[in-house]
Order: sequence, then C-alpha cells, then structure tokens
Amino acid sequence: MNFLNNTTKKYLLEFVIIFSGISGSFLVDEYREDLEINRQISKSLLAIKSELLDDERNLNGIIDLYDSSEFYYDYMLDIEELKKLDLSIKNKIWSYFSTPWGNKLNLSVFRSIEASGLLYKISNDSLRNQILSLYQNTYERYHHIVDYDLTHIQKMDDLALKSFVLTEKDVFWNIDWNVNQNFIQLENNIELKNYISANRSNKYMLSKNAKKVITEIRKTISIIDNY
Repeated sequence: MNFLNNTTKKYLLEFVIIFSGISGSFLVDEYREDLEINRQISKSLLAIKSELLDDERNLNGIIDLYDSSEFYYDYMLDIEELKKLDLSIKNKIWSYFSTPWGNKLNLSVFRSIEASGLLYKISNDSLRNQILSLYQNTYERYHHIVDYDLTHIQKMDDLALKSFVLTEKDVFWNIDWNVNQNFIQLENNIELKNYISANRSNKYMLSKNAKKVITEIRKTISIIDNY
C-alpha cells in the first residue's frame, strides 16, 4: 500500500512538474508575443505621427494659400481692373480659379495596421478610437471636398477649351490676355462665372475644413505622445 502511494505520489509530482513546465513555456511565449506586438504598435504609431505631421504642413499650406489669394476674386468681378494688371498677375489669378487645390492625405500606415489587425490590438481605447475617427471620418470628409473641387475644375476645363483663346507656347493652360474676346467671355459667360464662383466656394470649404482636420491631427498626436 505504501509502495502504491509512493508511486502515485511520484507520478503526480512528475505530472505537476511537466504541467508547470508546459504552462511556463506558454506564458513565456505569450509574454514574448505581447512584447513583439507592443513593439510593432510603437513603431507604427511613430510612423503615423510622422505622416500626420506631414499632413499638417500640407494643410497649413492650403490655409495660407487661401488667405493670401482670396482677394483675387474681386478682379474677376471688375474686368476693367483686371485688364490693368501685369501679365504675371493675370496668369496667377486665372490659375487660382482654374486649378484644383489639395491632395489626398496620407493613408498608407493606417491602411497597413488596419489590414493587419494591429490597430485593434492597441489596448488604449481612446487612442484606438481617435485613430479610427480621424481616418474614417475627418479625413474622409476632407477627401470628399478635394474630389468635389477636382470635379468642378475638370468641368470648367471643358468650358474653357470651348470659350477661350489660349496661349500657344506656355507650359500651363493660360488665357491669351491679348485677345479681347477672352475678357468678353469672363464678363458675359454666365456658366463660366458660375464655375468661378463655385470654385471660389470650394477653396473656402477646403480652407475651413483643413483647420478642422489640423485640430484632430493635433489631438491624435497628443494621445500618441502620452501612450
């Protein structure tokens, strides 16, 4: 009886030792996996922050451009004053109203960590939700305005090709300001004037929305820095 008890105790002890070893191995592996995930998250957050800072610089450029050129619209309402301007200023004004502004903001790092599932392993709910809100809501609204502006410019391009005499040797599409018919078009072509007004409004919306995006970018960076 004592022999059986000793044997049972021996097997039980061996079982406990083996079980503890396996459990400990699993815990070590899990700990190492958590360390690796946290390392990847930290690396990805630094990459996101770098892209956000780049986005902020570009958005500030849009705001500065609007603030420094919005007054040009007044010349489009006063053709006689427009005629008096230097050629370079006329071209600048036309460029202001006939080119799209703003590029798509950076999405590569966000798309990568979202597709890999790494984003959803961020334990900080506030940080994870802020990142999702920034890219899925704030950035999406801004990109919608960028696309809308581009669509209007493309439609205006078609009208400009039909309505204006353009210069023949410039790299960019510029109106030939030596042709009086072009001034008549600017003054009397209602469809063209409506496009110019719409494009001015689009630039205003881009500038205002850019400020909102910057606010959310700074909020996101602040949470990343405190993570």
